[in-house]
Amino acid sequence: MRRAELRASGRFLLHADINRFYPSTYTHSVPWAIHGKEVVKQAMAANALNTLWSDRLDFHARNINDQQTVGIPIGTDTSLLLAECILAAVDEELMTAFPGLRGIRFIDDYEFVVNQRSEAEQVVSTLQSVLSRYELALNPWKTEIIELPHPIEPLWTSRLRTFMFREAGTRGQRTDLTAYFDNAFELARVAPTEGVLKYAIPRLNAVDVMGDNWQIFQYLLSQCVRGEPACLSQVCDQIFYYTTIEGRTIDISLWTACLEHTILERLPLGQASEALWALWMMKHLGIPMSCAVEAAVDACEDSPVALMGLSLAHAGLGNPASFTRLHTFAEPSELFGRHWLLCYEGNKQGWLTPPSGVSAFAAQPKFEFLRNQNVSFFNINAQPRFTLRHIPGSGGGGGGDY
Repeated sequence: MRRAELRASGRFLLHADINRFYPSTYTHSVPWAIHGKEVVKQAMAANALNTLWSDRLDFHARNINDQQTVGIPIGTDTSLLLAECILAAVDEELMTAFPGLRGIRFIDDYEFVVNQRSEAEQVVSTLQSVLSRYELALNPWKTEIIELPHPIEPLWTSRLRTFMFREAGTRGQRTDLTAYFDNAFELARVAPTEGVLKYAIPRLNAVDVMGDNWQIFQYLLSQCVRGEPACLSQVCDQIFYYTTIEGRTIDISLWTACLEHTILERLPLGQASEALWALWMMKHLGIPMSCAVEAAVDACEDSPVALMGLSLAHAGLGNPASFTRLHTFAEPSELFGRHWLLCYEGNKQGWLTPPSGVSAFAAQPKFEFLRNQNVSFFNINAQPRFTLRHIPGSGGGGGGDY
């Protein structure tokens, strides 16, 4: 509604996006945004920078990213707060330059509406100038001026949202499922960067897939994972519901091949999230890790993935002896590095042994205190909080929280 209202007030739409916002955020720009650059410079000259509370934010922002001044973690609430500190200051400067400017911002994504193309060009120039003062830049590929009217949402969204599943029995539902996924696959091919399948799969929360169509539904979901591994969390939602709530039998060979392929293809590329969901699904379905999967996990640089692999192995879904390299992250020094989570949990759970023989907790009393208080950050038995399902007229569809 806000976008529709906004676009009704002008002739040209300016869409702008900050280039690699989180990876390129300069932590020192947090004090600049809060207190102003001049105030920070004066405090530095007087050797009184620690008197500014914003400097502590800068300090902690570096501490959560290996002391680096460039880049903040993606997805955490602390990162959202830091982002808002900086971009709210950018908003103020932009509003000062253009008092009557109409627009909205969602994190680092902007939309403005103006009456003249020249106005839009001025806004782009000024926005880039302001961002540069905070060591940020616009993404030239996602910054454009569009003459209105223009679709409020992508056409693929409308096509998938308005697709009708008929009350037509088993055969009719099979036809509708095939047609729906054919649409989704074609739309994903046309818009490969839009996350089409991540949108399409949750749409099926309103559909009660019949038992006779369960096998083809698994085939279709597997094809989604093969084509767009980023949709694995949505696929896990469907598999969890139908296996846990509905009691459906899984096609083990299908999912073993699919999940192994995802891990072996994506983990070496650094796409740990997809590998982590695949490992979680293997744990849920009781699928053992192959030697190749164990080797890929042992070679990875992602702590959550490593912990998931270790936990599966110690739960009987792999061979703990296959993990040799990961033991190097059990040394006491790793508790203050980027692999602190792997070091802490690996030692606490008894999955890893420091090659030096020096106890990580004995060498680091603060972490020993956490261990003695039974503080843990990883639980193999934890269940993700999946979405509620709304299946009209279904006797076994859901409505409960699981």
